[in-house]
Amino acid sequence: MNTETISTILNPIRMQILKAVMFHRQATPKMIAEQLPGVPIASLYRHLNKMIEENVLEIVSEQKVRGAMEKTVKVRENPLQTMTLRAEELKKADVLELFYSFSVAQMMDMTAYVGEDEVAIEKNHLSFRSYILNLSDEEVLSFIREVQAIINKYGPATSNDQNRPHKFSFALIPERLEKK
Repeated sequence: MNTETISTILNPIRMQILKAVMFHRQATPKMIAEQLPGVPIASLYRHLNKMIEENVLEIVSEQKVRGAMEKTVKVRENPLQTMTLRAEELKKADVLELFYSFSVAQMMDMTAYVGEDEVAIEKNHLSFRSYILNLSDEEVLSFIREVQAIINKYGPATSNDQNRPHKFSFALIPERLEKK
């Protein structure tokens, strides 16, 4: 996965677009714009086109509306599946920029949640935690596979009218060991 593709997903406005599309399952730019009133329509279209170009979103239909073609988009089944990452190609600045984008997106989500009338942490199952896990390289890979299996079990395929989207994010950061 190149940094441009990762940035496509982690850009704060695109994260909000992704959330709006996931909320509707399939959405037109008009539906997305209604959920993101602070984003100028020209910017919205530019971000949507980039997300389509990078295979994060896919077009499910097009229809003519007042002389223009209106696209309906959905989130690709697994947009990360088509990407490959060679960590050695990422520079320190790239990694920090990507993590910064990820963190800003988290802050935007929390700000939006806290901005609601009721902040019902327990009722809405809000949770954020950090854990220290002492794992070997093999255990880290096993842990990642098990988390991925859980995500696949409860992921987008389980969406229905009774479900409310919950964003699950985590960062697995190895602790830097002090040299002796």
